[in-house]
Amino acid sequence: MSKLKKMIRNRWFWVGAAAVLIVCIWIFARPEKQTAVRATRVITPQRGTITETVNVSGVFSYGTQVEIYPEVNGAITQLYVEKGDAVKKGQVIAKLDAKELLRSKQRAAADLAMSNSQLVQAEANLAMEKKDSAVSAQQARTNLANAEASLAKLKAGSKSQEIAQAEASLRQAKLNLDTAKHEEERQKLLYQNGAISRQQYEAAQKQVQLGQEDVFSAEQKLSLVKEGPSPSEMRAAEAQVAQARAALNGQTSAEQRVLKEEAVKTARASLTQAQLAYQKAVEDLGATVITSPIDGVVLDVPVKKGSLASSNSVSANTLIASIADSSMPKVEIYVNEADLSKVKVGQQAKIKIDALSRQWEGEVYRIDPKATEDSNVVTFAVDVIFERPPAGLKEGLTADVDLIVASKENVLWVPSFAIQSHGQRSVVTVKQGEKITSQTVRVGISDGTRTEIVSGLSEKSQVLMGVFRQDNDNAGSEGNSNSQRNNSGRPPGGRMRYGG
Repeated sequence: MSKLKKMIRNRWFWVGAAAVLIVCIWIFARPEKQTAVRATRVITPQRGTITETVNVSGVFSYGTQVEIYPEVNGAITQLYVEKGDAVKKGQVIAKLDAKELLRSKQRAAADLAMSNSQLVQAEANLAMEKKDSAVSAQQARTNLANAEASLAKLKAGSKSQEIAQAEASLRQAKLNLDTAKHEEERQKLLYQNGAISRQQYEAAQKQVQLGQEDVFSAEQKLSLVKEGPSPSEMRAAEAQVAQARAALNGQTSAEQRVLKEEAVKTARASLTQAQLAYQKAVEDLGATVITSPIDGVVLDVPVKKGSLASSNSVSANTLIASIADSSMPKVEIYVNEADLSKVKVGQQAKIKIDALSRQWEGEVYRIDPKATEDSNVVTFAVDVIFERPPAGLKEGLTADVDLIVASKENVLWVPSFAIQSHGQRSVVTVKQGEKITSQTVRVGISDGTRTEIVSGLSEKSQVLMGVFRQDNDNAGSEGNSNSQRNNSGRPPGGRMRYGG
């Protein structure tokens, strides 16, 4: 029995050896293109809509940012906004101390009123000068005669009558002084005896002082009368004579007119300066109320409300607030130069904020004409705006943007991983009856999961999925396909080949 089992075992040994030999002979003797094929399932191409996109990550921002600085110096007395507040154009966000600027406005208003009055007076003088230019020569001669008479009187000296009057005034002043002294002595005795108050006694003393001053004035006047006119009085009288004579000769009328015209010009210039100063004072006072120039969101308020202490004082270089324009929020993305040709202004996009798990419609608003290079990677900044701007988003949120490159409806498609790349060819494995063959196809757009079949297949074609092909040709194709993948791990055209 054991011998029989041994013979049986030997027979299976030889059967197995023969089978291995046959397989080896078949492997090495098969044709070069012979292929072993295994498929998990068979599908038929479908029709539908395919949208090809370029996916890029970016950062949400409110676009234009406005930094608000005060136009005048002052102390912050009120702050009405905080970070994150929504503001409207013209809304008050802060106030500065306005007391000093209010006083400046009042001073400017007074200067303006004075300048206006001076102009009115200068114009009146000019008008009068024009009217006086028609004064007759007789009036000029009269003026000259009066001036000459005054000069002659000064030259003749003081009259005896004037000296007598001055002497009489001096005598009266001395008499009054003696009377005041006697009264002061009497009041002194009464005061010492307690009959009168101290105030009454001091009043008597005051009368003595006044009497002494009157005597001194009378003495001075008498001295001047006796000495006659002073040199300055003589010069003034002579000047009046010369002016009257010139007016008579018609020499001063034109000169006076020119002077008054110049006075009018000067007054007008002063009025213009006063108007500008007043306008600036009004503007400076208005600048103490700081408002938002745009509708937006407050990003930062680096200052604090405080008292009038100098530590809270701000200058024109102090940032009051940063406000972002909320009218056109955007996502800034950077597109690789390889994909830039697919991106156009106005192109539709889908924006997803990961933190909110929400998606919005958008479009490409701007493409930076200048490239940005970082670590030898060249990209272009692209601004994507929202079709309907959302509210409440925070600056700096990360966003994923799908730029819609192309979209086709009712196209024939197959799963992208059913397509294999062989150099420049795209190939699928199809089943025709019991025969398995490779079919070259022309592909169109792809969304990464599905790829459009332009030609090479029909809706009745049977495409093998999960295909495993092992031959020399495919081994080489596998290497070529891997070398053609882009940074996203996809082959050119966005098609995911089998095994990728």
